Amino acid sequence: MALAISQESFDQVVRENVEDLDMALEEAAEDAIQQFKAQGVDLGNIITNPIMRKEAEEELRSCLTRLADIKSGDLKEHDFESDLQIIRKWCDKGIQFRLLAGSLGAYSILINILNQFLDVDQKNLLILKTLNSLMTGYPDLLDDVGVESLISIISTSKTVATLAAALQFMQTCCLKHEKNRQRFANKEIHDIISSLLAHPNCSDFLVEICDVIKALTLDDDIREQISRAHEHARLMAVKNLCTLCELLGKHKNDTDIVPHILGALSAIVVRNEFCEKVDEAGGIIHILDILASHPDIERVNSQCLRMIKVLAGNDDVKSHLMHSGASPLLLAAMSRHKGSSLISSAGCSCIAALALRSPENAQILVDNGAADALVDALKIHKNGNIQRVACLAIRNLVSRNKQLCKIFISLGVEDLLNSVDKSACWDEAKAALRDLGCTVKLDEPFTGKGIKLKN
Repeated sequence: MALAISQESFDQVVRENVEDLDMALEEAAEDAIQQFKAQGVDLGNIITNPIMRKEAEEELRSCLTRLADIKSGDLKEHDFESDLQIIRKWCDKGIQFRLLAGSLGAYSILINILNQFLDVDQKNLLILKTLNSLMTGYPDLLDDVGVESLISIISTSKTVATLAAALQFMQTCCLKHEKNRQRFANKEIHDIISSLLAHPNCSDFLVEICDVIKALTLDDDIREQISRAHEHARLMAVKNLCTLCELLGKHKNDTDIVPHILGALSAIVVRNEFCEKVDEAGGIIHILDILASHPDIERVNSQCLRMIKVLAGNDDVKSHLMHSGASPLLLAAMSRHKGSSLISSAGCSCIAALALRSPENAQILVDNGAADALVDALKIHKNGNIQRVACLAIRNLVSRNKQLCKIFISLGVEDLLNSVDKSACWDEAKAALRDLGCTVKLDEPFTGKGIKLKN
């Protein structure tokens, strides 16, 4: 794990180089960079250019001082917009400049201004965009005051652009931050999402709504031992699953919106009964229609396949998928997009899920070309994750239907399985080789010491 230092520590070393070793400023900074790199220090969060740091600090401090003095009624529109634009300019340069702005109190000042103009959508839009720039990759700044302000804007704003900006900011706050997700969940965000989905202009910010749903159901904060991602997904599904299925059918010809709706559905279908609810709401028909109608759009196809894999977790829904024609459609997508890692990974996962504990499904899949598709995936892609799901798919296809083994053997799958990335999927490859009836050496990590145990 790389070491980390503060901006102050780096600046101090630069000053010492200048004062003690009589170096020029640029030379002193370069020497400090080399010193810290030699020690294994990660400088990704550090502004290593002292001239740029000084310029950034002066401009940010000046803008924030003026913004801190703003009161309702004496706002100068030009200065307001100009100052926010300067803050965004620096924050968009990288996380190191966002950390600098945060250390100068940018978050508190921007939230205070936001609260002063909660009912002025045009000003809110600019402030929200600036907050989003400030907190991208740096969501720790959010506090309860910010949560209340954001919830208030989302609940009351009538302007589509402001709603979209507020939702984008909420997504930014939720990424890699479990406590922020719980803050929003405690404010009944699933009910607020329900009201937004019923908004007459919902289509104009539906992408942002779906992205927020996905962000709220993530488990990506390594600092937290316990995540409530499943509970957040459950609450969101109870309130919004059927509505999202209806919107999927309504927008199934809009290839910009469809992947986001499918992504949101995949994130919240976390229980057996939710798979059934999607089926009852016509979700399977919509997904297969989309897959058939947009065969050449990679992103749409990959999201459809991911959703099929999720739904196949329910045995009854899996049976309905197979009877509805999911098998030829998913294999056609894999054949058309052989070189796509997204499609290959999602397609192999689909085959593995559909064939699991079902020799009948395995036979149908192989009859439709699953063996060729999996062999092609192993030949083309050297990515360990794709190879792993391909191995799982092969194992699930042949484990309960041994008649299929000879088809895979004739395609040369044994050599392909023996040449996979052993660090990523050797256990899965050996399991597939074993179920294919091939020769495989199974390691025994412990065989005992030859000493009899005493009672």
